[in-house]
Amino acid sequence: MSLSALAAYYERTVGTEDGPPALAYAAVPVVAALTLAEDGSLVGLLDLRVEVTRGKAAKLVPRRMVVPQPPKRTVAVVAGFLCDNAGYLLGFDGKGNPTRAAQQFAAAKALHERLLHGIDEPMARAILAFFRRWDPAGAAKFLEPESDEAATGWLVFRSARSGDYAHDQPAIRRAWEAHAAAEEGPRGQCLVTGAEDVAIAAVHPAIKGVPGAQSSGAALVSFNLEAFTSYGRTQNLNAPIGSRAAFAYTTALNHLLRPDSPQKFQLGDTVVIVWSDRKTPVESELSTLFGAPQQDEKAERVRGLLERIARGRWAEDEIFREAVADGIEINVLGLAPNAARLQIRFYFVNTLEHLLINLQNHCRDLLFDDPRALGHIPTLRQLALETFPKDEDGRARIDDGTKKALDRLHAELFQAVLQGQDYPQTLVPVLLARLRSDRVLNSNRIGLLKACINRRRRFARDPAEPEIPMGLDETNSEPGYLLGRLFATLERMQEVSRGAEGRDQPTIRDRFAGAAAATPRGIFPHLLGLEPAHTKKAKRVNPKLAFWLQRQIAEILGRVDSASGFPSQLDPQQQGLFYIGYYQQKWHRNKAADPEGDTADDEAQEGTNP
Repeated sequence: MSLSALAAYYERTVGTEDGPPALAYAAVPVVAALTLAEDGSLVGLLDLRVEVTRGKAAKLVPRRMVVPQPPKRTVAVVAGFLCDNAGYLLGFDGKGNPTRAAQQFAAAKALHERLLHGIDEPMARAILAFFRRWDPAGAAKFLEPESDEAATGWLVFRSARSGDYAHDQPAIRRAWEAHAAAEEGPRGQCLVTGAEDVAIAAVHPAIKGVPGAQSSGAALVSFNLEAFTSYGRTQNLNAPIGSRAAFAYTTALNHLLRPDSPQKFQLGDTVVIVWSDRKTPVESELSTLFGAPQQDEKAERVRGLLERIARGRWAEDEIFREAVADGIEINVLGLAPNAARLQIRFYFVNTLEHLLINLQNHCRDLLFDDPRALGHIPTLRQLALETFPKDEDGRARIDDGTKKALDRLHAELFQAVLQGQDYPQTLVPVLLARLRSDRVLNSNRIGLLKACINRRRRFARDPAEPEIPMGLDETNSEPGYLLGRLFATLERMQEVSRGAEGRDQPTIRDRFAGAAAATPRGIFPHLLGLEPAHTKKAKRVNPKLAFWLQRQIAEILGRVDSASGFPSQLDPQQQGLFYIGYYQQKWHRNKAADPEGDTADDEAQEGTNP
């Protein structure tokens, strides 16, 4: 399914502005050009790298040029036409293997003589003369003053007289296209297009641009062991795909994965690409929406889009309104590195309207307040960061081991949100572990717990387990939720008893929150033993608030099952409810009960959605 959608995307966009290269061509990062005189003599090497700014530093990077499709190589000696490395075009021995370097140069010479013979074009004659007169023994000296990249990167041919590149000359292009179209191979039915009696590609072009995969390119479809093959077929003949379809889907992928692609973003070790069945600016808008960190120049637009989507008012945005009305279908593909291959983490296709509805439902499950009242709504990238441990300043501590362990979880979270599925089962245990270890209780983490529980209950449709609303639910009698409310009220009483000067001191949350959520029976009797002293001091500091909190404690205690008392343990779901009850009770604003409008709560309220 994904291959046919990619092939269809290629056929729709090839030949358009900023579209993928035509059949038999590829966009390649070229380092330099071998400049040839008309007699074939090598007169210089033109550096084609361009300067780009990454972060605060400027760096030279290869220039992307559309050239004849380079071959996919493993260990065999296979030359590329008009574009290859110094080993093939100059016979340069950069690996201490002069025999192989000589074989590479000979293969390049034979290919160019076969394809350029008889072409009445100055650049074709110059290249043929170059291969006949060039001595590979001089390659090292020629490259010595140049950059290290010139010895390893892609090189092309250029005319010293006109400055034109060989791969741009019409006569040479026609020769290459005729050669590519005449490639022989077994014939059969293509699994992607359904066409019969077409040439089947035994090896598909390499896919580049997936971080962590081999820099030379990786394969999405490949067979390299006999155990994977059947009926005597070799390589990709076991999954017969026509040569044109193989070129189309790989070229479309390489185009979508290019460095400046607006249709991709990174989520852990998974690179996500987005495309539609018709031309629409929604493709790049969705990539920005899903992957933006909300700390760049697009932050304001992302915040506005998320707020409108959360309220179900995406039609207020002209781009989304038109795309929804047209029934645009969106493809989302997640790729992860896996040695010499690529792993498909997920692939799904749906209408834009369904994706927006699923995102709206996610926001409803996640948030604790009306979207209009929030400073911002977290992106999926921000939610993924909440699964990492936090430092003392509340910033995610990302090390290689933790990142690798959470990469799959982040991909599953993304897929669950956009497909409207249940959240990953491992998400709740991970969040509970983080809350116990670093004790950072923010709206994003608690919101994810609420989203996980609500999504599971919605699918189960059990009337005994209703969904958790955005605001405080004073009718909820579940043990975890009640104990979370009780814990928040006891902590508030402690804070009031200290007065304004003790606002920055540690509270019972810093010492007992994790234990109170996991083993209430071992913690709450001790906390209730401290409560009378806190109440007595609080009544001297703020009598009205102290009396109100005292009534709240009595009311919540009255709803705890008197027969069984405090539970000895809470399961993960009830622990999640504990933190949700705590959070909702802590930020609950009741002006009638607290007429003085406690300033500490107001300050805390500002940080409910960091």
